[in-house]
Amino acid sequence: MIEIYRYEPQDINMKFNKWAWPYKNKRKLAVLKKILAEKYSYTLFDTKINEPVAILCFWEIGKNSCYGMIIASDKFGNNPKYAIKMKYLIGCVIDQYGINEVKTISEDAPDLNKWHEFLGFEQTEKLPDYYKGRDFILWRM
Repeated sequence: MIEIYRYEPQDINMKFNKWAWPYKNKRKLAVLKKILAEKYSYTLFDTKINEPVAILCFWEIGKNSCYGMIIASDKFGNNPKYAIKMKYLIGCVIDQYGINEVKTISEDAPDLNKWHEFLGFEQTEKLPDYYKGRDFILWRM
């Protein structure tokens, strides 16, 4: 069973998937922990394996507009139910908080691009050489 609850600090103690590579740096991880604690954050927890599999975080950047991010564990890609539950959670958050626009930035990679399209995002801008020599994309929903 997959549970959703408000993020708790111990939830970040998961083994990240390959897309969370920037947070393997101790300084970046400390910044991430602070963001998760201060913003609206929710955890997807798989009770069968007794561990968190992803964290959704978002914060307002304008009237009815927010920036969102997902930090996923290395187990997230192994179970399609996690993706379906995350899509459901994003829809609930959008409805609950009256959000009209969601933005996010991610590395430009075929797997991540398909993931964003599955969630309902549209590519709005390519960001070449955005971070550590890697290309990224600005997405909008």
